[in-house]
Amino acid sequence: METPVKFFHRLKRSCGNIKAVLICCSLMFTLVIFWSWEPREVYSFERERQRLLSQGRRQASSSDYSASSREKLNMSLLWLSQFKSATGFSTEAFAFLEGLQERVTDIDIYQFDGEIHEDYVRNLNAEAKKLIVRHWMEDEESKSNSRKKNSKMYDVIVFHSVAHAWQPHLYKNGLYRVGRTMFETDGIPKMWQTHLNYVDEIWIPSQFNFETFSRSGVDPSRLHIVPQAITQYAYDLPTVLPLKLPAPVTDKDFVFLSVFKWEPRKGIDILLDAYFREFDASDPVCLVILTRKGNSNSSVFTQKISRYVDSLGIPLYNRAKFLVLEPSLPTDLMPSLYRRANAFVLPSRGEGWGRPLMEAMLMNVPVIATNWSGTTEFLRDDTGYPISVERLEDCLSGELEAADQQMFGGQRWARPSASHLRKLFRYVMDHPIESLKKAKYAREQILTKYNPYV
Repeated sequence: METPVKFFHRLKRSCGNIKAVLICCSLMFTLVIFWSWEPREVYSFERERQRLLSQGRRQASSSDYSASSREKLNMSLLWLSQFKSATGFSTEAFAFLEGLQERVTDIDIYQFDGEIHEDYVRNLNAEAKKLIVRHWMEDEESKSNSRKKNSKMYDVIVFHSVAHAWQPHLYKNGLYRVGRTMFETDGIPKMWQTHLNYVDEIWIPSQFNFETFSRSGVDPSRLHIVPQAITQYAYDLPTVLPLKLPAPVTDKDFVFLSVFKWEPRKGIDILLDAYFREFDASDPVCLVILTRKGNSNSSVFTQKISRYVDSLGIPLYNRAKFLVLEPSLPTDLMPSLYRRANAFVLPSRGEGWGRPLMEAMLMNVPVIATNWSGTTEFLRDDTGYPISVERLEDCLSGELEAADQQMFGGQRWARPSASHLRKLFRYVMDHPIESLKKAKYAREQILTKYNPYV
C-alpha cells in the first residue's frame, strides 16, 4: 500500500522539484479545505447493512420486538430474476421479495435470463401476482414509444440467475452489484469464472456452495451465505385440505411424492429402480410424480417411466402403482398436493438447495433425499431421512444435452445408493409415528430459520 510520503516522493521524481513543490502546496491547501468541510453523508450499502444488523440484534433482545416494528432501509433496489419462468429461481425470488418489501423503501423487479412461461404466470398464486403488480419495473420504452432505456440509478442491483448471464453492460444503473446464484456439483462451470468477477459480491445459499465456489478459485471474501427463504402464507396447515388424486391412487394408499424437473441430475433412474424393486402390486402404495420438461405432458412422462420399468424386467401385472400429474398444476394447489403425500422423496445427484424439500417439510411431510450438496443445510437425521452416497461420479457419465455438457463438463456429482433408498422407502412406510415426529420438527426448523422475515 502506498503511503502519502511515498506518493510525494514519486510525484517529485516524475515532475521535478519545482513542480512537485507547487503541486504539494496545492494538495495541502485542498486537504485543509477538505478537513474543514462537513459533507452530506452519501449512501453506503455496507454502512446501512451494518447499522440494520446492529439494530436487529438490539431489537431481537428486546421483549417487545416484532416484524412490524423494524425500520425500513432507505435505499433503491432492482431485483432481476426469472419471475415469470417455471424455475426454482422464480419461487426463490418471490420469497425474497415478500420479506424485502417490508424492509426496503424502493423496490423494482423485472424478468431476467429466462423464457416467460405464460401458463406458469397464469397459475401463480394471488400473493405472487400482487407482488408483480406492486413492484414490476415500468418499461419506459413501451411507455414513451422511444428507444430510451430505464435511466433510474439504483443503490443496489441483484442479478438472480445462473452466473453466465451476468454481463457488464447490465450494471450501469447500479452503484452496488450483487449476484445470487448456486450450483449443484463439486465445482462451478468454467464459463462462470469471468462473469463472477463482474459483481461486487456473490450470494450463495449454503456452506456447500461456499466450499465448492472457493475451491474453484472464487475469492472467499466475496462470498456470502444467504439461505433460501420460503413463503409461508400458503402453508397454513389448518386451512389446507389434501388434494384429491385421480386413479390409480386410492384413499388407503401410502403416497410417495416426488417433484422435479425431468433431467439426469434429479436421479430419476435411482428413484424408479428403488421404488419398483422394493414394492409390487400387492403393496398399498403409489408413487406420485410432478415433473416437467419443455411442453411435454403427463402422458409423455408416463410412457418414459413404463419403458424404464420394462428394462428392469418387472412384469406389468406385478408392478407397484404410479401416477404422473400434469405439469400445469397451479402453484396454489401445491400445498394441497403435499398435504396428501405421506412422504416426499428425491434421490437427486446434486441440488443447489432443494426447495421442494422445504415445501414438503412445511406441510409436515417426512422427507427422503440425498445426503449431499445444498440439501445438507437443512436435511439431517433429526429432520428427515438422508440417503447415503455411494460415490461421486463424473457428471458426463449420464445422458446430458449439449448445453448441459458444457455446464457440467469436468465436474462430479453424487451417486445416491438405490439399495439404501429401498430400505428408507420401507422404513418410513412402516414407522409413521417416528417419521411424523421428524416431520414436525423439520417444520419448526424451516419456520424458524428460513422465513422471509428473519
